[in-house]
Amino acid sequence: MLSQPNQYFNRHGISTPPFRFFYGHLKTLWNSASYYCRLQRSLPIFVVSDPDFLHEVFIKQFSVFHARKPTMLDNIFHDIFFSSGSKWRRQRQVISPTFSASKLKMMSPLINGCINDFEKKLPIHAENGDEFNIYLYYKRMTMDVICRCAFGIDTDVQNNQNNIYFQKVSEFFDTSGIDTNILFRFAQLKPTIETLLAGYETTSTSLAYATYELARHPDILQKLQAEIDQLPLESRDYDGDDEEIKKYPDYDIVAQMSYMDMFVSEVLRMYPIANRGIQRHAMKDTVIQGITIEKGSIIYSDIHLVHYDRELWGPEDPYMFYPERHQTKRHPMAYIPFGVGPRQCVDVSSTIVESIRLDEGIALT
Repeated sequence: MLSQPNQYFNRHGISTPPFRFFYGHLKTLWNSASYYCRLQRSLPIFVVSDPDFLHEVFIKQFSVFHARKPTMLDNIFHDIFFSSGSKWRRQRQVISPTFSASKLKMMSPLINGCINDFEKKLPIHAENGDEFNIYLYYKRMTMDVICRCAFGIDTDVQNNQNNIYFQKVSEFFDTSGIDTNILFRFAQLKPTIETLLAGYETTSTSLAYATYELARHPDILQKLQAEIDQLPLESRDYDGDDEEIKKYPDYDIVAQMSYMDMFVSEVLRMYPIANRGIQRHAMKDTVIQGITIEKGSIIYSDIHLVHYDRELWGPEDPYMFYPERHQTKRHPMAYIPFGVGPRQCVDVSSTIVESIRLDEGIALT
């Protein structure tokens, strides 16, 4: 039984090292492998970090790998994350215009208002010199952005510590066994839940990592501050309220912040949003690099190994935080924090814009 996986993959043109008790192939995989394979029950699973192999899966042979691995959530959700085929294509066409440049420009005052509320919280801790968990503030700020931009409501979530919206969403994300949560049983709540899933944890976590790296690298913070100081800032009403008007860079100015863009890209390289790997489901038999991929097989992208590959991200140490590495053109599959191909995150622009705006706010504070 122990040799069954080896026999299966050898039969399909995949060389495997001989079985070794206890540690298995761990040392070999760690030192040299660009992909490895295993059988989950009878399901072949390929975990891949080879960029050319991944390019075949996510780009060139998208028609074969257009679906994700089937899960129990498929019967609960029918949204863009879990759907496939014509249903996915139609939803993608409907959702994509929401995150166009023109729509993001319209959201700028709303995002600025959320940032303004967030920034008011920081001086209190700075004056007292006390330690605090900034991630909790980021979660509230991110929810504020989602509620204002996606649902058109001001929940005051950043100021009210007992806000019912924040409490319920926090309980939802802290609940194990997500598929059994009672919220999923109410069809009318699905769009709201799916929107929160798309942005709540991902953006707040990325911002927390960005703050961590700024604290570790004051020289990078100074470079960001210098870039911000050189940019013209447009005075605008941040949220339709004349009580307080604050200067923030508008959408077009944000697009000119080259060092800030490199900084955010480096944060997402070292701490990718989809850190567990993006997977695709083979809808029919195919061949990639001489390897037979049978219908039903699952391909996982090992994003961590891709983002820390010395050949892809050298000559600087890939474990070193170095924004300037993004000045060099890399392999198209070297940087995949949002996924890649037609099914990559539809909200990429919005996530980057929000991250840049918040990092700009931190540097100014």
